[in-house]
Amino acid sequence: MENEQQEKNKQKIRLSLSAIMGGDFLLILQKQIKLIILIIVLCIFYISNRYSFQQEQIEITRLKNQLETARYKAQTRSSQFLKASRQSELQNKLDKEKSKLTIPAQSPFILEKD
Repeated sequence: MENEQQEKNKQKIRLSLSAIMGGDFLLILQKQIKLIILIIVLCIFYISNRYSFQQEQIEITRLKNQLETARYKAQTRSSQFLKASRQSELQNKLDKEKSKLTIPAQSPFILEKD
């Protein structure tokens, strides 16, 4: 029983090998040419789609890095501005430059019209 199955498998292999060598394989390819072309087109589409996706991911990463850098610069400038606009810093700058301007002792008040 096992010998018969092994012989059948060998015959199938021989037949398929002889079919390939005899040119029958080319006839099968010729009949299935539309399917083969479809598979090739789908493979090309898949590869190009993957490539464009990778390029978009690289661009997104680059833009995220630029955004992060811009945020850090904005925070730095904001903290520098807050430090420079403090009353004590303004007084120190005025004293260093020996300016006649002084910070008023009285707080400002609003004049209302009757």
